[in-house]
Amino acid sequence: MHLVEAGHGTPAVVLEAGSGCWSEHWQSVQQLVGEVTVAYSYDRAGHGLSDAGGSWSLESWLADLEAWLTALPVSPPYVLAGHSLGGHVVRAFAARHPGEVAGMVLLDARHECLLDELPGFRARLAAAAPYDAREGIRADNLVRGLPELGDLPLTVITHGLADWIPAEFGFSQAELDHCEQAWQRLQRDLTMKSARSMLRIATDSGHLIPMEAPELVASEIISLAGDIRG
Repeated sequence: MHLVEAGHGTPAVVLEAGSGCWSEHWQSVQQLVGEVTVAYSYDRAGHGLSDAGGSWSLESWLADLEAWLTALPVSPPYVLAGHSLGGHVVRAFAARHPGEVAGMVLLDARHECLLDELPGFRARLAAAAPYDAREGIRADNLVRGLPELGDLPLTVITHGLADWIPAEFGFSQAELDHCEQAWQRLQRDLTMKSARSMLRIATDSGHLIPMEAPELVASEIISLAGDIRG
């Protein structure tokens, strides 16, 4: 498994990529965060410079994260940042290791109720990528059963430019607007997972927030890390 480390200090920041993404997508964020504390990104099996792996599942992704944190070892507490489906990974990790997570940043993270809210989007996704759709639903169901985050410091960052629905889905403008309204409503709901949360909007960014708004992302991570040190 290919791992990238930048910087020194505490708390350790762990950057979890979204589906189809890898450490390269975190490069600018990691460089900025590495000026203040240690930051890690990595390539899952079959991505980037890591070895090939089998079919993905949320459980396998969670096991990979636990494995390299243990093998290094990287000492807690951790600040976890999860993009898109990577949000499910960091939320599952925090539930399994509650004493080791000191803060969390969710970047355009998938909400476990997204497909329930948007049956038309769910049908198009199932037709375009059946396996990914099935595993995504399994991941949603797993996350649905997780406990709330209590008073864990949480920052939710959502996009300002709606580009997350593939053009090949053929949605009308009215359908796109409906999907975007649901997305933003669910992003606000994510902030309710913790009693100590805030919402930020990456005004000029689409779904790939780590690449398109790295300064905003890094500043929020650094601020959270500074609060934890304090």
